[in-house]
Amino acid sequence: ERHWIKKYFLDDATEFIKSEALILRTTYKDNEFLDETYKRLLESYTGNKRRVYTEGGWGSDDENALWDSVTIDANRLDLDTISLEHIDRVIVGVDPAVTVNKDSDDTGIIVVLRHANGHRAVVEDRSGKHHPNEWGRIAVELYDKWRSLCPYAIAEIVAEKNQGGLMVESMIT
Repeated sequence: ERHWIKKYFLDDATEFIKSEALILRTTYKDNEFLDETYKRLLESYTGNKRRVYTEGGWGSDDENALWDSVTIDANRLDLDTISLEHIDRVIVGVDPAVTVNKDSDDTGIIVVLRHANGHRAVVEDRSGKHHPNEWGRIAVELYDKWRSLCPYAIAEIVAEKNQGGLMVESMIT
């Protein structure tokens, strides 16, 4: 189990932490204030979600995720130890939200670098509740920044087609 709290406070804990920390393991069954509808929802969970939310297990990889933490850790790119001249691809990914209000989803904006050895790294995440003019400007700024830092790389802005592809194209050109 790879949860950072478990690693810090239990697996790699110093003697001070072990002597000073009180660790209680509880589940939803210990909460007398939960209503029956919510309890039934929790009990309907399966897999990792059930282990974490109903059985009190440590959070780890989502079974529906594209990559697990072992794969991510094995392919990390340490920017302090590599030359940006060896970056061969810069991708600014944009996943636009369709509304901008307190209840809306964030617009996802990330920068991913690919090293010549095939390893990839998310180096910036500027996701947030942005108006289309704002996220368009942010995406272009990130493109320009990383294109100049990685002069030998192919650089591109990528967005999904099914929701907002045309909007992204119009906001960045």
